[in-house]
Parts: sequence; C-alpha cells; structure tokens
Amino acid sequence: MSSIENKILLIEDDIDIQDNLKTFLEMENFEVAAAANGKQAIELMQKEGKPSLILLDLMMPIMNGYEMLAEMKKRNLFQKNPVPIILLSAATDIEETARDQVVKFVRKPIALDKLLTTIKEIHAQYPPHGTA
Repeated sequence: MSSIENKILLIEDDIDIQDNLKTFLEMENFEVAAAANGKQAIELMQKEGKPSLILLDLMMPIMNGYEMLAEMKKRNLFQKNPVPIILLSAATDIEETARDQVVKFVRKPIALDKLLTTIKEIHAQYPPHGTA
C-alpha cells in the first residue's frame, strides 16, 4: 500500500459540508480526497494508499465513524505507520474507543480557522510521509 503524499481524506456524508470543507482545504493548498462513509473511505485507502491525515465524521450511513475506526483496527490498517485522525462531530460524548484512535476532536459546526490551525499543528507533529 503506497501513501498519498500530503493528502487529506475527508469522510463526511453531508454533501454540503463535504463540498465546503473540500473547497476550503484546497484553497489552503491541501490535496483532498472525499468519501461519504467509512466503507467508501476504506476502499479508497486500499486502492490509493494512506493519506497524511483523516478528517472523520462520526454519524454517517452504511459505515459510521465508530464502525470505520473498529474496521481499521480489525484490519490492522496503518498499524506500523499510523495516520492521524481528526474526529468531526456535533456529539458531546465520544465513545472511549474512538478517543483512543484519534488525535483531535473538532466539534460541529466547524470553525474553519480553528480546523486549519489544528491540521497545521498535526502536520507539524506527524509530518506527512516522505517529509520526515
């Protein structure tokens, strides 16, 4: 499995939020791949390789964020070289299993300036593959 250099994988089922975040991040010079649910995201990563960062919505149809995290753990995806995950949710209580697998939690509605700062901090802490 290769890596998608400096690419953010955005997993969000709300098409308006997905489009807005994708456009915003691309304007900030990030390459963004998008999926509408966890199943699509896992298939995309298996096909294209691992991203440098994942933005993961929790509540989605087909495979929600919790189920995707469990599936990634079950399949040992990126166990040797973990991908930082930012959880996006309006929920106030996040299951402990999710807290163990994510580096940050961003509450919806998303403040774009705070999200951008968080992404830059995480990229500094976890440099994209090939830059460290």
